[in-house]
Amino acid sequence: MIRVAAGALVYHNGKVLLVKHSYESRWSGKWILPGGFPREGELLSECCLRELKEETGIEAKVIKHAATVEKVFSDGFHILYVVYWCAPETTELRLGAEISEAKWALVEELPELAGELHEDTLRILVEAGLLPEASDRS
Repeated sequence: MIRVAAGALVYHNGKVLLVKHSYESRWSGKWILPGGFPREGELLSECCLRELKEETGIEAKVIKHAATVEKVFSDGFHILYVVYWCAPETTELRLGAEISEAKWALVEELPELAGELHEDTLRILVEAGLLPEASDRS
């Protein structure tokens, strides 16, 4: 069965919002975009904003679709991750229980952070035009 999730690509003053989970998951230990799974009857764009606020305290508005990543993990978990460009209406971070760290990363520093980013986050940032292809980063 495929699971669908939504993520927020929050861009503000040349920075992108990144988070790390406080619990064990497929995304543990790496910087990722805020996001999660929708509730029954919730649009993905609504899920994106709800998860963003729950995880970081940031309120935002969805601007447009940024990227879609589909992945099947080695254990068979199949996910379709739909990410939206978001413009923050607030910028002060207030971490939710699910998040151990959050930061605003300068776009220029993203290539240096590449080793600390989850591979799916890397793909999204490349697809969104914020990070060059791997061959261009070496």
